[in-house]
This record gives sequence, structure tokens and C-alpha cells, in this order.
Amino acid sequence: MARQGLLVNLDALLDTQLGAVSLLHPQAPDILIEKGYHNRTTNELWTLTEYFSEKDFKKLWENRDQRVLAKSAMTNLIFFIQRCIVQVVKGAKETHSDPVIYVDINTHPYQLADDEKEAIMSILGCYLGTMVKMKCVDIPASVLTPGYIKNNWEGIFYTDFEGWFAQHHKELVTQPIPRVEFFAPEIACGDLAVIENLEKETEGELPSPFRALEFLLVEYLALHFIPIREFSLVTIAHPGVSP
Repeated sequence: MARQGLLVNLDALLDTQLGAVSLLHPQAPDILIEKGYHNRTTNELWTLTEYFSEKDFKKLWENRDQRVLAKSAMTNLIFFIQRCIVQVVKGAKETHSDPVIYVDINTHPYQLADDEKEAIMSILGCYLGTMVKMKCVDIPASVLTPGYIKNNWEGIFYTDFEGWFAQHHKELVTQPIPRVEFFAPEIACGDLAVIENLEKETEGELPSPFRALEFLLVEYLALHFIPIREFSLVTIAHPGVSP
């Protein structure tokens, strides 16, 4: 059997950032979308509109709960995962093996009741199909060490690579996981923003900062930065995948 285990953060499946913004000001999401939200280069959303402050956003984000989820729409990532699953199935058929696909939905930091978890899995099941086995887990970032990830999943979709890397880079050096596919949004943050500015100043002579980081970490982690639109609310014209 070809086993493929995936860990996906609920914050990646739902556009909870835009959900949080809507709680701060009901008109702010429309303004952000008009300003190119799906192609943004920063998650510092307070710099893109005057409707809320950095302090207000961070306070709400750090204490986000079901109120944010209630205002959050599904992201394009569901279609990306759908395409990944199609490729796993095709690969399994070529080797004449039966694929076993697990998707664990990490609901942290949200405290959800069982019926709320069931509702989430039911909706996702409509897109991912009955062959995918799903369950909800509650795992804080501090527990998601390289060793823990290696023992449980072959792929992970995570919205805050910078935060994860800051916590676990030392263990990643001593316990690399080069066969684990780690998908994160292509969004500038920290030192990446500095590299991106340097790239612009050199008129593109330097490689993309995201491709450069993927290359630098290739011995430790199969890192894939994908467009931020995949982690943003569903666009009407987004291409889906037929079962």
C-alpha cells in the first residue's frame, strides 16, 4: 500500500486572516481584495488599509476563536490538496498499489466541539472524496518538531513557516526530514523581505528569495513555497479538479 499522510492547519483551509479583519471592520475585506489581496507580498494587513491598526489586529489574532472562524471563507488550498491527491492516486496506479491517504486537520488554537469538527470534515470530504481518511487534531507549533512530523506525516501545509522554523531550526539540523514535503505561502517576512528588496534593486539578477531558501534547506526539508493565493479565500475562477 502507498501511504500518504498530510497535516493541514485549519488556518490554511480557511482564510482566517480575512475573517479576523472582517471583525475589525466589515468593509476592510473588500478593500483588501480590491488592492490585490490574493497577490499580496506581506501578511501585515494593517499596512494595506487604514480601517484597523497593527495593535488591534495582533490582539485579535493572538486570541482568535470561533468568532473568527464564523467569518472565514474556504481557501483555494482545498483545490491544491485535491490536485496533490490525484497525483498520489495516479502514482499508486502506476506501481499497482492501493493508496491510503490520511488528512489530519490541525484545529489549534481553536477549541472546537465534536459536532463542529464533524461539520468541517464533512465539508472537506465533499472535495477530497471518500477514499481520504480524515480526523481533527489539536497540536500547537511547539509540538511539531521535525521528529514528530517525520513519524506522522509525509506532507504538511502550514501558514507560518517563519514561526515554525524559528522554533525548530536547531533540531532540523540534527534531525533533517528531507523526504517530508512542507508547503508554505510565498509571503515575505523577516529576512525574506530584505532579500526580496535586494532582488528588486538588482533587477532580478538574484534568484527568487523563496527558491533560494528552498535550495538552501534541500538537505534538511523538502520546502515548497506556493503562491499566497492558494492560502486565500476561494476565487470564482479557480480551476478545480474532477474526481
